[in-house]
Amino acid sequence: MDEPFAFFSELCQKFEYKLDPDMTIDIEEVMKENEAIAAYTIIFDRQKNIYNIGIVLKDFSRFTSHKFFWDFVNCIEYQDGMTFYCRRIFDECIKYSFCSVKSSELSVHCELNFRGK
Repeated sequence: MDEPFAFFSELCQKFEYKLDPDMTIDIEEVMKENEAIAAYTIIFDRQKNIYNIGIVLKDFSRFTSHKFFWDFVNCIEYQDGMTFYCRRIFDECIKYSFCSVKSSELSVHCELNFRGK
C-alpha cells in the first residue's frame, strides 16, 4: 500500500470512527505500512472542529507519472518554477488539501483538513 490515495483513504476511515478532540490520534501503523510517507503532523482546531494533517512524501517523483496522483490533486505552478500548490476535493471526509511541491527536493507536503461531525 504505497499509493498516497490509499494512505489518505485509510487515514480518513480512522478519523471517521475515532473523532475526539481530546485524543491523540495514532496513525503509526499506517505509517509503517506506507514506505512513501516520511513524516506527518496533526493539529486539532477546536473552534472550527477541523483536524489539520501535514504529510511529507519521501519521493514525490515516484508518483508523478501515475494517473491516480494527478486525479488526486489539481496543481498550479507558481512563478519560481519550483513550487506547486494543489487543491482537491474527493470525498466527504477529507474536505480539501493543499500541497506544496519542491521539485528540487522531489518531495511534497500536503495539509489535509478533516472535519469532525
